[in-house]
This record gives sequence, structure tokens and C-alpha cells, in this order.
Amino acid sequence: MKYIMEAIWTMVFLLAGTLGVKVAIYLSAESGIFLSGLGGLATFVVALAVMALVVWSITDRLIAQASVGQFTSDESGVRFENEHGVVKFKWDDLSKIEILTNDKGPLEEDTFWVFHDQVQNKTITIPQGKKKDKSIKKAVMARYHSSDDKRIDMAMASATDKRFLIWQSLHASTATEKHEPKGLVNEVGMQREVAQNNWVVGIIVLLASVSYGTYFLVKQHYPDFDVWDGLAGHSIELFGLTLIAQMTAYLYAANDLKRFQMKHPSIDNTEALDGFKTLVRRHMKLALFLIVLLMLCFLFLAMVADHFGGKSAFFAAVALTITSVVFSQWYDPQEKNFKQIPCTDTTLEYEVQAVITSWQKDLWPKF
Repeated sequence: MKYIMEAIWTMVFLLAGTLGVKVAIYLSAESGIFLSGLGGLATFVVALAVMALVVWSITDRLIAQASVGQFTSDESGVRFENEHGVVKFKWDDLSKIEILTNDKGPLEEDTFWVFHDQVQNKTITIPQGKKKDKSIKKAVMARYHSSDDKRIDMAMASATDKRFLIWQSLHASTATEKHEPKGLVNEVGMQREVAQNNWVVGIIVLLASVSYGTYFLVKQHYPDFDVWDGLAGHSIELFGLTLIAQMTAYLYAANDLKRFQMKHPSIDNTEALDGFKTLVRRHMKLALFLIVLLMLCFLFLAMVADHFGGKSAFFAAVALTITSVVFSQWYDPQEKNFKQIPCTDTTLEYEVQAVITSWQKDLWPKF
């Protein structure tokens, strides 16, 4: 299901980008380059927003019926009712609160709150439902001020099988460690998020659209603009140089990961953690550099199509696709394996998890 959703979002970005470029070129016949470019960008944003709303609306409606229920709480306890019945518990009887996640979303329920009732010796599992529903989070945060707000947010963003400890009493026992959904037994740090950054596809499509659109709009509105003339004749060579730069960047990144793991087989002290943060910052910036290289590839590809014809552009596009796919498929497993680097110091695991989450979610380092 995860890969289906990734494919859907990729198509959404591609369709929005294609529509933006077509509108910009259509408007260029009657408007200036600035207005036509602005119209294409606005079309891309609007089309992306509309299609995203459609996807979110459909996936929200297709979430399993087990997610539908009524959660209410007060100072004494909680009541949750759905089609399977009613469950109740008192806040004072809890020994631990966790969030369990899986990789079945968004078409199936993928986030569960687990309340360990030590008095009744049982666990109460409540599905989160829609991620934008903050009722359970607010109730927990209001009752237990020591509960981990950041870890709750990390759990809501998780798309793998994980267990997040949100709160635990000082006298918690292990008697309630049962009746939990199968396949959701990995502690945080034992299996970390390894998905690639969610910004990448959107940025690549946007930059490709901007590169193509800018080149052809400038050519149409400013036929005497001679900046391209010197580059167009060497566009194949320039295209090849950008491909070599991409391959070099991938090789450097892979070697960088290996050198760090040779020096630090595990994160066991603050020095290793600081080095880990520095490396991740470097790789996030390198990813932006690769995106710029891709933008140049698309620009030179447009020049190849314009100067040498469609057949040459086709072969260049095939070379770009093969290079990107082969090297990314070769590098990605190494990055995923690196993200599972052991952390022997439990006090540092939370920071390691936060760094990896930023690596996955953010365009620029936030640590």
C-alpha cells in the first residue's frame, strides 16, 4: 500500500507539472514571458492543491471502519465507543501509554493508542483515525504533563512498524505486555524510519517544469536572446558533464557513509552523535546539490531537443533515467542500512531518531 500511495503522489506531481508547462506555453502566445511564467506556476500550484485534496479526501473516506468511534475524556478517565462496543478506564489506573504504528496506511488504520491498565491487568487499544484529530493527544497531554509531545508527533508521521513510549509511571510493571496488535513489537531505535525524503519528487518535477518552461518561453519571446547560442551547440557535452557530476556525488555519499561507520560502528557517546549529525547535515545539503544538477540536466535536455532534434533528446533522456535509477537504487540500500546504525546509549536514541526523522521529512536540517 505504501508503494501504491508513493506512485499516486508521483503521478499527481507529474500531472500538475505538465499542466503548468502547457498553460505557460499557451499563454505565451498572447502574454509576456513574466505573465505566462506566472500563469504556469499558478496553474501548477492550483492543480497540485486540487489533486492533493482529492487524494486526501478519498483516502480519508477509505480508512477502515474500525477507525470510526467517539472518544471522550474528563479528569477521572476515558470512554471510547465504536461499533464493537464501549471501553472505559481511569487515568489513575494507567501504568504506561504507547503509540503503535504500522505500514498499512492510509487505506487501513495505521496508528493505535495503547493504554496499559495495571489495576484491571489489561491493555486498551484505541485507533487514532484521522491524523488531524487531536482529541486523544490533547487529553493525554492535559493529564500527563511529562508525556512526550515530540514523540507523539513522530509517531503520527511514522509509516512503519514501530512502538513509541509516550508516558510511563515510575512503578510500571510488565504484567500488561499483552493483547497487542501483532507485528507491532519493535521499540523505537530497533527499527527506524528509512523512507526517502518526501520533498524530493515534488521539487524535481517543479524544477523540471521550470527548466523546460523557462527555456522555451525565453526562446519564443526573445528569439534574439543569444545566451543559449553558445551553450546549445555543446548541450550534449554539458548534459554528459552533469551526469558525471551526479555519479560522483553518489559515489562520494556512499563512501562518506562507509567511512563514518568504520569510525563509529555504533552511536555510543556524544562525539559519535555530533559526528552523526554533521554527516546527516552534509547529506541533506548534498541532496539539494543533486536536485540542482537534475535541474541543469533538464535544461540541457531541452537544449538538446531544440538544437539536435527529438531523437537525440530521447537518447539523452534515457541516459538520464538509467543513470538516476541505477545509482539511486545502488545508493538507497546503503542509506537505509546506515539509518539502522545501532545506538548503545539509550539516552542518545531519541536524538538519533529525531535526526533521522528530519532527514526524511525536512528540506533543510532542523537539528
